[in-house]
Amino acid sequence: MSDLKPEGALDGRTLKESGIQVTAGPRTPRFNVRGQSRAVSAVLEPLLGVTAPTTPNTVHRGEKGRIDWLGPDEWLVAPAPDSGPSADALHAAAGAQGIALVEVSDGLVTIHLSGPRAPELLRAGMPYDLRALVEGTCAQTRLAQASVIIAREADARWQLLVRRSMADYVWRWLDAALLRLTPNPV
Repeated sequence: MSDLKPEGALDGRTLKESGIQVTAGPRTPRFNVRGQSRAVSAVLEPLLGVTAPTTPNTVHRGEKGRIDWLGPDEWLVAPAPDSGPSADALHAAAGAQGIALVEVSDGLVTIHLSGPRAPELLRAGMPYDLRALVEGTCAQTRLAQASVIIAREADARWQLLVRRSMADYVWRWLDAALLRLTPNPV
């Protein structure tokens, strides 16, 4: 059997300029979950230690993973790499309750932005009002015409999830927009 390790679409890429750092995250296990909120929480809470959020655009985090609210009956689950449940455990629990659970790990790419000017970079290509995005919240929006899920991680830290097919395009857009934000030396 092969010892191939799955790689992210942007592995190893980093940008740093003008008080902003952009880093490609590693491939992360993620699952799209659809079902009734009580049933989803009943399945996920024992495995992740947190309930599925029912308040729009919120994120629940625990030691074993996180759950992002995407819609009234839709969540994005990211088990913690070292302490979270396995894909088999998630599928078994979801199947027993009639909940739809689809692995989307290879379809989403993570990009982290940090620094005091990160919101300025995001506002250059995003219609979403970032003031509405406080720590512990997420939203589905567009960045440079690409669909993204954005989450506020901390005061000056953001996480973007973008479709793998659009990851290089978004990365190149961030790189070009970052250069436009950089003051020109005189």
